[in-house]
Amino acid sequence: MPDARPGPRANDPLGLAYRILLHIARQGRYGPDEVPPRALSQAGIVEALGVTQGAIVGALQEFVAAEILSVERDHVRGTDRRVKVYRLTLEGERLVHELRRRQVVAAPPVASAEEDRPAPAGG
Repeated sequence: MPDARPGPRANDPLGLAYRILLHIARQGRYGPDEVPPRALSQAGIVEALGVTQGAIVGALQEFVAAEILSVERDHVRGTDRRVKVYRLTLEGERLVHELRRRQVVAAPPVASAEEDRPAPAGG
């Protein structure tokens, strides 16, 4: 039986699908009584990865179909309506662990607030 896990596409040498998984994994777990972070919504994923929503929808759907991610509608921090929120399943956690172990995908560096500031003038 072929492997159902989405992988890097020919037009995506950095493996957007894997970057999505790593982003979700970095958000950590949250309990049933906690409000999940916006970063676990489609809008949060789009913002964090700097891509369009259309670029991630297919991968998210494939991950849900392969039971690597679960999806539910929930409130997230900073919104007043329920949106789709994605979490790693146990299989998804195993996959991310394996990806990290093999170092298949290097996580892009995260700029600090200090690095985002413009350089002082005249310096």
